Amino acid sequence: MVSDLQVMAAGPQCSKVEVVATLKNGREVCLDPEAPLIKKIVQKILDSGKNN
Repeated sequence: MVSDLQVMAAGPQCSKVEVVATLKNGREVCLDPEAPLIKKIVQKILDSGKNN
């Protein structure tokens, strides 16, 4: 499964938001930041950070 999830904002090198998941085997995969499930997961992570 996923061991880490990074959300990188758009910037000079990339005009789009990037979501990169690091799997437990070390492999990194790019996820579509516009996909409804990915949006929901990212929002849940952001909301949990506000509570800490």
